[in-house]
Amino acid sequence: MKKVKGLALRNSKGFTLIELLIVILIIGILATIAIVSYSGATARAKKAATVQTLNDAIKGTAVCLASGGTVQTYSVGNNVCSADAGITTKYPAASLNDYTISGSTNTTTGVIAYTVTGGPSGQAITCTAGSNCK
Repeated sequence: MKKVKGLALRNSKGFTLIELLIVILIIGILATIAIVSYSGATARAKKAATVQTLNDAIKGTAVCLASGGTVQTYSVGNNVCSADAGITTKYPAASLNDYTISGSTNTTTGVIAYTVTGGPSGQAITCTAGSNCK
C-alpha cells in the first residue's frame, strides 16, 4: 500500500451510492411496466372468458333445437334446453368477471339477445342477436 500524506490507499471495492440508486430506478421502471402489462392481460382474459360463456349458451340453443329439444326461457343459471334433450348448457350468471349480463331468449328460434355492461376498462363486449358475442 502506498501512503499519501499519511493516509493509506486501498483498492476500492463495492458500489457507489449513485450506482445503487440507478439500479433501484431501473428495477422500479421494469416493475411498473410489468404491472401495467399484467393488468391489461387480466382484463383481456376476463373478456375472453365472459365471451366464451355467452357464446356457449348461444351454441347450446342451436344444439337444443337441432336435437329436438325445447329452448327454455332465459333465466340466470337455468338450463338452455329442456331436460329431455340431454343438453346441460346453462344460461350465464347475472354477474360474470366484472360484467353485468342480462338477456332474453326467443324460445321458438333459439336466438338469445344479451345486454352486457361494465367490465374492465376498454374491454366492452358486443352481442348481436342471432350471432356470437365479441
